Amino acid sequence: MRFQPQIETVSEPASAALTVVCEGRRGIGREGLDVAWTISPYPQDAIAARLESTLPHCGVARQWFSGGDVLALLPMGGDDGHALALVWSLATERARQRLALTDEAFCAELQSLCGQQTGALRLSSERVGWPLALCQAGRWVGPGWALAGDAAHTVHPLAGQGLNLGLADAACLAKVLGEREYWRTPGDEKLLRRYERARKADTAAIAAVTDGLQGLFAQPGHVWQMLRNRGMNSFARSGPIKTWLTRRAAGL
Repeated sequence: MRFQPQIETVSEPASAALTVVCEGRRGIGREGLDVAWTISPYPQDAIAARLESTLPHCGVARQWFSGGDVLALLPMGGDDGHALALVWSLATERARQRLALTDEAFCAELQSLCGQQTGALRLSSERVGWPLALCQAGRWVGPGWALAGDAAHTVHPLAGQGLNLGLADAACLAKVLGEREYWRTPGDEKLLRRYERARKADTAAIAAVTDGLQGLFAQPGHVWQMLRNRGMNSFARSGPIKTWLTRRAAGL
């Protein structure tokens, strides 16, 4: 956005033909829009931070599942980079305990799960935590406004789809606006409903998948672990099914 000549930063709300609210689920932008906000909380909090590893990540994202907890390390900075983004979903009390640890103790907890696959890890940012929930706005659009990203929907982060969904919202809204009839304004509610209809179905499908996976991985016991492992191994070998789902998740 720094290189776009028609973008202006303002210090207070400004009038516009179309206002797109995309500041997150806790933002104040939805206030006054008469939007119902449905929240289905998970018994988990997420911890996010940036890490540095002694080994290059080679562009590989990794996840570990343990007793319902999900640890994800996402590569940053190119294939030869050492920077990782951490998203760790934990039972609420365990998340609070880990946030209270020193940096060294926190990294030791991570290392006990990751082993030596990532090399030695150290924190390169502050840790932040927040409660996880499946959320959905009842309405995404109205006269002169639209919701996008986490302001319209949130899903469990275990599948890493939150950012993809937000980017797909932006691409779809831009397409709808670019193809509008010459006599419609950008804030025309009937026009914006095309965006809402197109995106609601996709986000509902991804939300159902992530919610189902969260419930599956939260089940304790050896039998559930065996079923999960067999299911994931079968999916990894599924060929066309895996390719189709991967492309769909990437918005292709």
